[in-house]
Amino acid sequence: MKTLIAALLLIMLLTGCASKEATSEPPASVDKAPTATKKEVSAEAPEDSLALSVEGAKLVQGDGTPFQLRGLSSHGLSWFPQYVNKDMLMQMQKEWNCNVFRLAMYTAEYNGYCTGDETNRLALKELIDRAVTETEELGMYLIIDWHILSDNNPLIHQDEALAFFEEMSRKYADKSHLLYEICNEPNGDTSWEDIRAYASTIIPAIRAHTDSVILVGTPNWSQDIHLVAENPLADYDNIMYTLHFYAATHKEYLRTRMLDAVKGGLPIFVSEFGICDASGNGIIDEPQANLWLEAMNSQNISYVMWNLSNKDESSAVILPNCTKTTDFDSEDLSQSGLWFVGSADSPKKTASKAEKTPSEKGLSCKAQPENSWESDNQFFQQYSLNIQNNDKNAVSTWKITLTFDQDIQLQDSWNGKFTVSGNTITITPADYNKEVVTGRAITDIGFIVSGNGPFTLTKNTIK
Repeated sequence: MKTLIAALLLIMLLTGCASKEATSEPPASVDKAPTATKKEVSAEAPEDSLALSVEGAKLVQGDGTPFQLRGLSSHGLSWFPQYVNKDMLMQMQKEWNCNVFRLAMYTAEYNGYCTGDETNRLALKELIDRAVTETEELGMYLIIDWHILSDNNPLIHQDEALAFFEEMSRKYADKSHLLYEICNEPNGDTSWEDIRAYASTIIPAIRAHTDSVILVGTPNWSQDIHLVAENPLADYDNIMYTLHFYAATHKEYLRTRMLDAVKGGLPIFVSEFGICDASGNGIIDEPQANLWLEAMNSQNISYVMWNLSNKDESSAVILPNCTKTTDFDSEDLSQSGLWFVGSADSPKKTASKAEKTPSEKGLSCKAQPENSWESDNQFFQQYSLNIQNNDKNAVSTWKITLTFDQDIQLQDSWNGKFTVSGNTITITPADYNKEVVTGRAITDIGFIVSGNGPFTLTKNTIK
């Protein structure tokens, strides 16, 4: 009998081991986030072993490898909730090379968390809960943003913020893909000491439940990071400080401030930026935007662009007449959206306006913005064209049609014949550049156009 019992126990033990081996999977791996040279975005959910942390001035993975986040911010969740959906997140990840999404939850504006009613607060929490689940399933990171703006000092709604972040961090304590942004853009006469006092109240409430990275806003609409560098929060780990910029307003001086802060050891996270001016609805400056991108990538600084909506403003990445909530193509995107998608190393589907546009002749044309400015309430953009013959035979003539999202006026042009009708400009060759030899390009054609407001190139064809 003892022998039989021992045999049965041995069989049960072996069966249990076999069952465990059959159902267990090795830990899913997450590829390295975008860096200055290679931008790979994982499709796997973040594992606890790869939860993000802060070492020195760098955001790092669990093994200490520097990690860069790239993504988009929502507009106000109460106003544009429709873009919080899994299909949209999948397009951001798979086609736009994003690995983070920021939920901008306004606090004091219409239907803000602190000004709306309880029904509105519950709806906002449901959106957050959906985004937490869907980003986790996709392996994306998520920033929960307490979006102060008109309530310029975070101390104004500190009690509400304390209750909110205590609830969120407790509810999502085991979610390693979350980051908490505790005050979007302190402004007005809000001092760094005010923000320090607020952060010293909010951070312990979050830390009671999770070690997730916390983003702390800085004075003057999150620009005065040099004041933070003089007196950072020394008592907490996994803290980063936010810098916000809008490329047509904030230029070399603020880039230098950012780079100096990082080189001095201050961990910086660009949790909001745009390529227009600081109003969010002004002229776009792509050359300055490119300089900012180069600077951020040089130091592996994470960045999130404002904003994923179809609001009628130049910072929105979707055109105002587009009602889709996912599956966007190039004609659905604004100039800001096209720039963002084009700034990824290898967007897989959506074309940038600077991409080559093929024709049946094997011709392609790249319309590249070179400069933009505003003068006397008029908005100006300068473009250069690159016409490439990809065919095996020479092409004897060509015609380019460029369509903008509003009527434009031609101010200057060179090395071609230009005609404008409403929002469309047609370009045909001069007498000396009709032929495009196979494998060669014409690169000296350009023009300057103006409009009554910020405008976007929406269509580019050549034949």
